[in-house]
Amino acid sequence: MKLFQEKDAMKDSFLKTGCFSELSGVPKHAPIKRKSRPWSLLVSLTLNSCVILPMFYVLFIGSFITRLVIVVVLALAWVAMQRLINITKISKSSNYGKKSAAASVETNETKGTGDKKQD
Repeated sequence: MKLFQEKDAMKDSFLKTGCFSELSGVPKHAPIKRKSRPWSLLVSLTLNSCVILPMFYVLFIGSFITRLVIVVVLALAWVAMQRLINITKISKSSNYGKKSAAASVETNETKGTGDKKQD
């Protein structure tokens, strides 16, 4: 059970001071610094250029129908990304699992399992 107490102390410390170890009593550790890796950038640039450059070529050289198809595909991709982003917003989340304290007490009292002492 001490694990949960330490976690709660670290959370309270972070919310009050912005540092996990300042008020919680947990020792402070030095940050880990990693060397930058150019391979991730190289792979990303290569894959993006393999997709974007031919698409721009077709967009500028192609006919009106080809341009229209590319614009529609890009618009659909943008709409899909916006919908995915909106789905993951916390403000759009459900209230599943959330109960108000009053509703919980009321439910317990009607079931006869409330915390009231019976004389």
